[in-house]
Amino acid sequence: MRAFIAIDIENPEIVKKMEELGKKLAKVTEVKLVKPENMHITLKFLGEIREETADEILQRLRDACAGFGRFEVNVRGTGGFPSDGRARVVWVGAEAPEIYPLKRIIDAVLKDFGFAPDRDFVSHITIARVKGDWKMAGKFVREFKNFEGGKFTARSVKLKQSILTGEGPIYRNIGEVEL
Repeated sequence: MRAFIAIDIENPEIVKKMEELGKKLAKVTEVKLVKPENMHITLKFLGEIREETADEILQRLRDACAGFGRFEVNVRGTGGFPSDGRARVVWVGAEAPEIYPLKRIIDAVLKDFGFAPDRDFVSHITIARVKGDWKMAGKFVREFKNFEGGKFTARSVKLKQSILTGEGPIYRNIGEVEL
């Protein structure tokens, strides 16, 4: 199964604001918007894993994250990958000092399964993939750099399956690690 580890955005008002921001972007260049129900903070993309491996990863994450409390995430700002000026992916920032220690715990667990840590992790929520003029997307990113989405409480980390379809991915929760 194709899998990743993420934090869901458990605040419908924030999701709605990001959805509206994506629609504004769609007015300036051609994009594929992320469906509101698919918006999340990816902590680690795993790719193809076996079901048994998923179970082992979940148990190890539960042990490693025991005592790691819930925390507040501030959704603000915009950015682009590979860079703001050449945005092929447009995202909204997900700021919380706790995300980086949590990411290090997850990377330490996953190292035992053969996954290398990400070199340049940026905590973000993807809102669109740019299909059209990336220069216009870059201009949009700069224009909305002060976007304020709001705050939500990160309550858990989820292992999710990504099922690719012609209409876009479908994400299914495999398991959850409470914070």
